Amino acid sequence: MHPDRYALADPIRRVNYRDLNRTANRIRTLLKIRGVATGAVVAIQLKPSTELIAAMLGVLKTGAVYVYLDPAHPIDRRRYIAGNTHAHVLLTTRPFVDEFHDFEGDLLLLDGRIWETTNADDDDLSSGGSDEAVAFLSYTSGSTGMPKGVQCTHAGVTNRFAWFRTLFPFQLGDVALLRAQVSFVISAWEIFAPLLAGVQLVIVPTEVSKDPALLLHALRMHRVTHVGLVPSLASVLVEYYASELAAIQSLHVVEIGGESSPPGLLRRLSEILPSTTILHRYGSTEMTAVLCREVHPENTGVGRVPVGVPISSTTAQMLDEELRPVPKGVAGELYLAGTGMAQGYLNAPSATASRFVANPFPSAAGQRLYRTGDLARYCDNGEIELLGRVDFQIKFAGYRIEPSEIELPLMQHPAVHSALVTVARRAESSGSDLEETGGHVLVAYIVPQDPTVLSDGRNDQLSLTLREYLRQSLPHYLVPSRFIPMTALPLLPNGKTDRMSMMNRILDPEPSAAGGAPPQTIKDRILRDAAELLCSSDVVNASDQAFLDLGFDSIQAMRLAALLSSKYHMDVNLAELLDDRPLAIVIEHFCERSVIDREATVDVELTARTCAHRADDAPMGLEEMCWKPER
Repeated sequence: MHPDRYALADPIRRVNYRDLNRTANRIRTLLKIRGVATGAVVAIQLKPSTELIAAMLGVLKTGAVYVYLDPAHPIDRRRYIAGNTHAHVLLTTRPFVDEFHDFEGDLLLLDGRIWETTNADDDDLSSGGSDEAVAFLSYTSGSTGMPKGVQCTHAGVTNRFAWFRTLFPFQLGDVALLRAQVSFVISAWEIFAPLLAGVQLVIVPTEVSKDPALLLHALRMHRVTHVGLVPSLASVLVEYYASELAAIQSLHVVEIGGESSPPGLLRRLSEILPSTTILHRYGSTEMTAVLCREVHPENTGVGRVPVGVPISSTTAQMLDEELRPVPKGVAGELYLAGTGMAQGYLNAPSATASRFVANPFPSAAGQRLYRTGDLARYCDNGEIELLGRVDFQIKFAGYRIEPSEIELPLMQHPAVHSALVTVARRAESSGSDLEETGGHVLVAYIVPQDPTVLSDGRNDQLSLTLREYLRQSLPHYLVPSRFIPMTALPLLPNGKTDRMSMMNRILDPEPSAAGGAPPQTIKDRILRDAAELLCSSDVVNASDQAFLDLGFDSIQAMRLAALLSSKYHMDVNLAELLDDRPLAIVIEHFCERSVIDREATVDVELTARTCAHRADDAPMGLEEMCWKPER
């Protein structure tokens, strides 16, 4: 290891490996003083930063387990997770203290002063734990209506790193970008893989990781070589920023995963970045990423895109309901096994028993299989192709969703008699080879307590009420885009809800927003274009409401922001588009501060200021990390 090499960079500071190790050791000592022992849980609530990474390492050096509390999630969810884990200590900063006034453990406040070198400890302290010990908890959507904690092991990261190092090794001078949300299991890979390899990890603010234009600038400014993308974000880059993406010569590896990837996306991406290794990956929180394939233009095909083959020390099998192998080419449920399997769900023995089952094959006696719930088959070339779900779980926009986690809160609202949540398709979305990335909508079908809501025009108000109600307790990705009232939910002969009949329905087309008088102003023109892009006349007819209140989500916001940037050369801040102001006012504000007919320009000299390559040691200001294109 080279202690003077830079390990981390965020908008405030750069940190070398020596200082990172010292600071992690200091945090370890502070935790030990507070009684944190091997196997204890430490909650961390910090924004993505160098302090966050040091805190994670400090927890791991004690042999304890960290759980991340995302400050962007509702406070009730964060309090539930802290209580469910019986966290011994909460690592946070002063602005968040009041949110946890009733926390039963110790509060340990961290800030920039933790990097001071007084009483520094250069020893490479280790927890002494095993690879199979729990390293962190990752909370996923739960079928009981509450999130459940997956007990992820050290081996989940180290095994994947060993496989990756053999086939796609990091090189001297490589720079990786942390783009995944830290509450997701894939973030552990994005954080620890570069650090294990001794290369630099760049940590960008959340608004940068979600905004295509800002993300592209960060990739270029830091000469990033490794980045992970979800297909919904990659599709926006491919459709609207192809030339800017192609100009980033530093990219060595781009990983795509987290949701279904249409062949058109992977084909276009490999054509735009012909010298870049593009990996299509599949995994779950319970097994981390275990299937992978390298993508080339000639192997993207025209149908479903295979997710590849198991990485080293893992296996995949397609089994029937009796846990018997199905023939090659025949669909069966996908079961995974091997190094990196989670220990199970925290404080949920029945859920663990239902998903982590005994391996029935004599050659694997005593081992377990993880039941993914995904329907899959082996292709002729030995790769695995996903076909859908065998249960009612939803994979949407990179998230794994249990419908009941949304349905149960909905049915607690006095205006709702019953509810069913699933994914539907927009009628106007067909025809594009990228359609899977933008054509789906999370929908809640609602049976109101008051049937007159269906006939007296109160549907819109009910939707607004329910959307705001869910936002108080659920993360944004669990709030449906559409609330559709019904007189009754369809039933099976046994009286249970007929979910299959509701899945992937085609939403009724809304009245076109393109009719009527021609738009008189630039704002009107933009609203008409937005209505066509988002397949919703509400953009025009109800533009006095906020973007999210109209039922749109952050992925649709990315697509609209890209349209405004590419067609109108507008300086669009994604966070503004998602705030609480009426959409018409936000668009008006964009118009006022933008020069509409001017060619978009990008400052190509900014790479000289990259954090990774500047000669001075000055901290990088937030304005550099949160760059906006000059329009």
